[in-house]
Amino acid sequence: MTIIKEPLLYFLLLGAAIYYVLATGTQPQDNSTGRHIVVDEKSILTYIQYRRRQFDPLEARQYLQDLSAAARQELINDFVREEVLYREALSLGLDQNDYLIKLRLVQKMEFLTDAIDSSANFDETALEAFYKLRQSDYQRVTNFSFSHFYFTGEDALKDAESALASLVAGHPVPAGLEKRFPFGGDLSNQTDAEIINKFGTGFAREIMTADENTQAWLGPVMSNHGWHLVKIVNRQDGYIPSLQDIYQQVSRDFTTSRTSLSREQNIDQLISTYTLEYLPLPNQSPD
Repeated sequence: MTIIKEPLLYFLLLGAAIYYVLATGTQPQDNSTGRHIVVDEKSILTYIQYRRRQFDPLEARQYLQDLSAAARQELINDFVREEVLYREALSLGLDQNDYLIKLRLVQKMEFLTDAIDSSANFDETALEAFYKLRQSDYQRVTNFSFSHFYFTGEDALKDAESALASLVAGHPVPAGLEKRFPFGGDLSNQTDAEIINKFGTGFAREIMTADENTQAWLGPVMSNHGWHLVKIVNRQDGYIPSLQDIYQQVSRDFTTSRTSLSREQNIDQLISTYTLEYLPLPNQSPD
């Protein structure tokens, strides 16, 4: 009765009981030392349960059987990768036999492999090659800056035509005709995707195909919201900026890419020092 009255204590004891069952009933025997990794049904099923946070051996077995051959191999590769990094962490004396800590130790090993590469000299030639290979990633798309008047309601088209006649004659839009637009009347540096999102495909098509040198009011142009009179203020055609213009951005991307590649290469090298023993797994369910 005392436990029921103390919910926190109750859940702590319950959690401890669950952990004890898992630690003694579903986890494989301690093979956390040496360079011999056994990839068998028991280790893979345990790995699946922790990874999915669903501690049901039958469900885990069904999940494994339902995987495609490619997905199953990817799962095994992930298990091996984690196990190798875990054991390397243990060899550094960072060990506690807990799966959550195991994942943290794997992350620490990844950070250590990143540090190996971080001391390398920055290669400007490699940076330039990286930029040239990925120039399309830095493409600046065409964008438009424009002003517009918005008309809605039963007489929206008629109101837009009247307003256009007034503008052409050099007069302002008659009071009461223009409506307030949710995104404002002046929009700057809008890409085609942004224009489509705000106004719709038909409106965007009219803007993108308009004479870029015109300073006249266009319209009436229909959007998803109503009718508009539009004046294009500026059109900036798409281009690829030079490396000098985006040097910091490219440098960050290059460093991230190099670090990621080096990390995986280092981990692959660690994996290659282990002997992997693959034992038969349950028959795969037919696709």
